[in-house]
Amino acid sequence: MTRLRELRLKTGKSIKQVSNETGIASNYLSEMETGKKDISRKCLPILCNYYKCKPNDILEYDDFIFIDESNREFREIDIKLLNILKALDESDRAELENFINFLIYKHQKRIEDIENGSKKGNWWLLVL
Repeated sequence: MTRLRELRLKTGKSIKQVSNETGIASNYLSEMETGKKDISRKCLPILCNYYKCKPNDILEYDDFIFIDESNREFREIDIKLLNILKALDESDRAELENFINFLIYKHQKRIEDIENGSKKGNWWLLVL
């Protein structure tokens, strides 16, 4: 059972009631609860507000810390990446973290090179 379903059951409400109160289609709510559909960037803040919880309480990413900003928009890619992270074991997560750190280092090095004038004209290198 997903956390989204658990949250709904704790309130004692039906999917139809949640749908009426949030404006999210009942069939989409059902598909999110069963894991057939990802929670969209538009629905996540609505559901967090409705259940008075944080994204972690819905998305099942205990190891991921969200910055609690009331106006933070969750993009589709954020949710897709979190789903990928969820599927990784500890070893793969450590390997991914090392790779991300390498990319960050490489990106910072590019910026330094551009600022020092050694790669003039390659402004597109600022984007990974």
